[in-house]
Amino acid sequence: MTKRYHLSSFIKIFLILVIPLILYSTIRFYNIDKYTSIEFPGGIIPFLVIDVIVIILIIRRIITPLVEISDTGIKVSLFPFKKSTARWEEIEGMTINYISSLGIKERQVKILVRTEGSSIKEMVFNMKAVEKPEEIVETLRAKIPEKGFEDIRKSPILQKPVNLKEVVYRGWTATERGLASKQVFIPWDMIKELKYPAFVIGGYGATTLNYISAGGMKRHVTIKASASDEYLAFLRYLIQHSYKAVIDPGLVKALDYSPKDAKTDMVSSMLLILGIIMLFILPTVICYYSTGIYTGYLNAMLLIPFGIMPLAMTMKSLMRRSRGEPQIESHKMLWPILSATGPIIAVLIFFILSPFSFYWLSGSIAKKTGNFALAERYYQTSLEYVPGNIDVLYDLGKLYLKEEKYEQALTYLKQAYTKDPTWWGPKAVILVPDTLMKMKKYDEALQWCEQVLKDRPNKIDIAQAISRKQDEIISEKSFHERQNVPKEPDIAALNQPATPVSPPVKQQTPATSDAPEKEAAATEVQKTEPQTDAKAQSTIPQLFPSKKSKINRLTFIIIVTIIYIYFCLCLFLIAKKLQLPAPWMAWLPFANMWTSVSAAGKSWWWILLLIIPYINILASVYIWMCISENLGKNKFLGLLMLLPFINLVFMGVLAFSANNNE
Repeated sequence: MTKRYHLSSFIKIFLILVIPLILYSTIRFYNIDKYTSIEFPGGIIPFLVIDVIVIILIIRRIITPLVEISDTGIKVSLFPFKKSTARWEEIEGMTINYISSLGIKERQVKILVRTEGSSIKEMVFNMKAVEKPEEIVETLRAKIPEKGFEDIRKSPILQKPVNLKEVVYRGWTATERGLASKQVFIPWDMIKELKYPAFVIGGYGATTLNYISAGGMKRHVTIKASASDEYLAFLRYLIQHSYKAVIDPGLVKALDYSPKDAKTDMVSSMLLILGIIMLFILPTVICYYSTGIYTGYLNAMLLIPFGIMPLAMTMKSLMRRSRGEPQIESHKMLWPILSATGPIIAVLIFFILSPFSFYWLSGSIAKKTGNFALAERYYQTSLEYVPGNIDVLYDLGKLYLKEEKYEQALTYLKQAYTKDPTWWGPKAVILVPDTLMKMKKYDEALQWCEQVLKDRPNKIDIAQAISRKQDEIISEKSFHERQNVPKEPDIAALNQPATPVSPPVKQQTPATSDAPEKEAAATEVQKTEPQTDAKAQSTIPQLFPSKKSKINRLTFIIIVTIIYIYFCLCLFLIAKKLQLPAPWMAWLPFANMWTSVSAAGKSWWWILLLIIPYINILASVYIWMCISENLGKNKFLGLLMLLPFINLVFMGVLAFSANNNE
C-alpha cells in the first residue's frame, strides 16, 4: 500500500492565489503601453504563453505528491518533473532536525541513501511544506528503526583508522580528551550533535557542533570546510570520538567526497554561475545590436547550442553528483567550461555573420569613451552595411548633438524619426525640437512638437515630455524676441534733461544733435544687461554648485560612510565568530578583502578575483555563500547579496545572530 502526501494546505492556497495574480499582473503590465511609449512586439500573446507555462507548472506541483511511502521504499518529488527514489534497504540513516531558514525555524528530514558504486545521495524535504508531517515521521521511524546513529558509526567509511594522537585543523586540535581551540575546550561527552548542511555542491560544507558548555549552557561552534584530506581526517576523528552525539548522516556523505571531486565541483559551480550571468547579458547585446527585433530573436537562437545546452548539461552533471550517480570523467569539466565560454562563442559568431553589428557596437563603445571621431567612422561604416538603419541614424544624431554640430544632428535625427515614429520614447522625441531650439528655429520646433503629438496620440509620457519642451521653447522664443526688438525713443524723455548715468562733468554738457543716438546707446546697454545676467546665471551652477547640491552631496557621503562602517562591523563580528586571526583587519579598506576571503575559507588568490571588473561580482557572491555556509546557514542564502538593501539585512543576520542555542 502506498501513502501519498501532497503539499500542505497553506502552500496549496498560496499557489492557487498566485495564478490569478499572475494573470492580473500580465494584463496590468501589458496595459502600460496605453500610458507610455512602450509597444510590445507580438502584443499580449507572448505574455499569455509564458503565463500558461507557469500555470501548468503550478498545477502540476499542486497535484503531484511531495512524498510517497510504500512497502518497498520512499519517493520524494521536490520538482514536479523529477522524483528521487530509494528502497528501504538502501537507506544508511535519517535525521529530523530543526533548521533556520530566513530566520524561521522549521523541521527538516534528511535521508542518506547508498547508490550504485558505493556512493551516497541525499533526500531532503521540510516538514512545513508537506501535509500530515507527524504521520510521515512515525511511518519513517517504523520503516527504518535499525538505521540509527550507531549504525552510522559502523559505516565502512568511518572504519578507516586515523593513526594520529591528535589532529590539527584550522586552529582546532582534536585529542583523546576533547576538541580545543584558543578560546574553548569541548570534552567529547559534551558534544550532543554534529550537523551538516544539505545539498552541498562545489566543495565541502561547514560542520556545526552543538555542545554543553562548562556552565551548562547550550552552545554551538561552526568549523569551516576545505577541499583537503586534512578536513576529511578531522571529520573522521570527530565522528569516531563524539560517542554521545547525534550524527547527521550528511557527514558520511562528506567523507565519501574526495577532495579532487570537491575542487572540480567548486570550479564547475563558479563556471555555471558565470554562464548564467553571460546568458543574462549577451542576449541583450545580440538583440539590441541586430538589424531588427525579430532578427535579434533569430540571432539569439545561437545561444541555444552554445549557451543553454551546456548550461543544462552542467546542472544535470552537478545534480547527478548530488544524487550519488556515477559521472563520466571527461564531462566533469567539459560542460562547465562550455557553459561559461559558449555564450561568448555565440556572440563572436554573431559578429562574424553581422559586421554591421560589430561596427555599430564599436561606435557605441568609442562614443562612451569620448572618442567621437572614431565613433563617427564606425557608425558610418555600419551604415554602409545596412543603409538607413534607424538605430545607427539615431546614434549618429546624438553624437553630432554632443559635438554641437546641429545641422548634421538634425539631418540624422529627422531621418530616424521619419522611418518609424513609434520607435521613439519620451527622451528621444524631444531631441529634434531641442536641436531646432538651439538653432533659433522656434516656430519649426513648435511645429515639430505638434507633429509628434499627432503621431503618438494617447501616450501620456510622450505628451508630458513634449508639453515641457513646448513651454521651454515658448519661453526661449519670448526672451529672444524681447532682446532683439528695437525700442522706439521716448520723445518726452528726450525733451527733458538727461538722467546722470556718467561722471558729473558729462552731466553739465549741453544737449547736442546726437543726443538721441547716445540715449539709444545707453538704453541698448541697459537692455543687454539682463541677457548678460541670464548667461552668467546659466553658467554659475556649473562652476559653483548650489547649496542644495552641496547638501545632497554631503548626504550621499554620510550614507556611504554609514554603510561602510556597518559593513566593516558585520565583517568584524563574523571574523570573531569564525575565530579568524586579526579580525581588526575588517576595518581597513582593501585589507578587509583578506578578512572576507579568509571567512569564506578560500586561498589568498581569491583577492585577485575581487579586483577584476565584472568577475568580482561573481566572486563576491560566492564568497558570501561560503561565509553563510561556514556560519552554519544555508549556502544559497548568500545569493541574497545580489539584492539591494536585502543584502545589508542579510549581513546583519550573519553578524548579529546569537551564538547560543537556548
